[in-house]
Amino acid sequence: MSSIVTHLWEILFGKSELRTSRRARTLRLALERLEERIQLSGYYWVGDSGNHLASNPLNWENLTADGSGYQRATQTPGADDFIVFDPQRLGNGTPVNDCTLDANFTGTITALYVLDSYTGGTITLQKDLLVTEEAQINTGTVTGPGALDIGDSPPLGQPFYDATLSWSAGTLGGGTGQDLPNVPILVIGT
Repeated sequence: MSSIVTHLWEILFGKSELRTSRRARTLRLALERLEERIQLSGYYWVGDSGNHLASNPLNWENLTADGSGYQRATQTPGADDFIVFDPQRLGNGTPVNDCTLDANFTGTITALYVLDSYTGGTITLQKDLLVTEEAQINTGTVTGPGALDIGDSPPLGQPFYDATLSWSAGTLGGGTGQDLPNVPILVIGT
């Protein structure tokens, strides 16, 4: 059988390609160094340590190292983390605790999620908060003298902010701000 295949190969492609093909069967392995990867970690607002301050790690929970459950955080969220306001995750009957992003809290996070179960809750921005990738606000109130910035800082160019805001309900309020001319705002829904 092998000689028939060899003969057909020589007729179709000639002898040199057959020899090249046999040599090409040798496999060379190569290693490529990949860039360092950062896994985003999530912090979940509990807010029951008595002071409702975002700078208090005891007001937050995050996943255990093995991913099997949640534990009280040992530090507060940082620039590579996302934060979630979802009391229902803790079980039915869990109170909605307000949150104050005070002067000691980080000024930058990756994402902000205010989920449906945070109805009636208030997040007070005592300082500016930059959300670099995504903000989803389904309910509750975000207010205070600090600014809620969504996108790159400084902007990387047009579009000015490379991030997503999904706001389906709740109240956005606050102090006086500065209008950004020529920045498009997309509203989806009715």
